[in-house]
Amino acid sequence: MIFKLPNYSVTALIISSLLMASCASNAPASKKHNGAILTLCKGIKTSNAPTQNSNGRIKNYEPIQTINRVQVITNPVVGQSCLSSGFGRRKGGAGSHHKGIDIATRTPSPILAAADGKITFIGREQNFGRYIEILHANKVSTRYAHLSEFSKTLKKGASIKAGTIIGKTGKSGNATGIHLHYEILIKGKQRNPLNF
Repeated sequence: MIFKLPNYSVTALIISSLLMASCASNAPASKKHNGAILTLCKGIKTSNAPTQNSNGRIKNYEPIQTINRVQVITNPVVGQSCLSSGFGRRKGGAGSHHKGIDIATRTPSPILAAADGKITFIGREQNFGRYIEILHANKVSTRYAHLSEFSKTLKKGASIKAGTIIGKTGKSGNATGIHLHYEILIKGKQRNPLNF
């Protein structure tokens, strides 16, 4: 099945997500879009977790970030999600520098292209499993890893609009649960998606 949202601007998409989240307080959780907020996953110890406020939400979280004059969606997962791993050094068994953030979902959930751009990679890799990389303007790019499936019409070199559904969260490659490993890069170097 091919999923696609209308070609709205990133700002319009986020505004509509904010309205949906604020108006859907009585709706089932599966019907909410959590792009307006981001919390840590309950019951998961996150050694590199960002700071939370008194409501349990990620402190200073913004649903869109402006990076090198490009508006980028910070949490491109549609539906109920939470942060299972932050950016940076992880302690314990996974003691490595985590070059993105992990956004967990209970079941495979749609993933949006975070900004307009061109697909520079779509395929499989041992650790990332199924993943997509998109080059945006001003040397900004985004990576989406561990997908369970790709949207069928996508191919390398194709232009893509912000808000287009590119696939679904999964656990392909080196992953223990259903999630999206999400990276934002500037000139090929990973930056913390929650810290712009």
